Amino acid sequence: MSRLYVDGCSFVYGEGLPREHSLGALLSADIDMSAPGKSNFNIVYDVYRHIDQADMFVIGFTFSNRITLWHDDLPLGVNPKQLELSRLYKHPEGEALEREYRSFHKIYYTLFNDTYSQTLSNFLVDSTIELLKANKKKFVIFSAEKRTCLNEVLYFNINDRLADGHFNEKGMKILSTRIKEKL
Repeated sequence: MSRLYVDGCSFVYGEGLPREHSLGALLSADIDMSAPGKSNFNIVYDVYRHIDQADMFVIGFTFSNRITLWHDDLPLGVNPKQLELSRLYKHPEGEALEREYRSFHKIYYTLFNDTYSQTLSNFLVDSTIELLKANKKKFVIFSAEKRTCLNEVLYFNINDRLADGHFNEKGMKILSTRIKEKL
């Protein structure tokens, strides 16, 4: 019996939509690790940890400028447009971590180098494709941004979107149908 793993950022998660319209729900995924603001670092980390738990993988890679840091087992996404710290508030050192995190965020994006981040992100995508091939997994890889990666990366031109740019219900259904066709 096949098991399906789905991962990605808010475009896969179905940001702004009821959970039944997430890509994982529409594809009846057994494992859905998608999350708003998720970085390619975190996506690859989770794929690697779950490689033996599924036969098929659907991965929507996100923007290169996102990174993830970890504190203990808590992933902290770093995104230039959004500083999400809600998970820190539950941590015993939450207030101190938040100050340090905000400081790092400011420094990182002051020194940020697009070329470096894009190259590293392309490497993560290519490496994930090779990992899936080496483990004889079926997969569909798509991306939110254009890449100079292997040919297996798909780009879906879907215009059915919410005001913030995420797919609306119709857009998510179109995306899931196109992915089913590729699997």
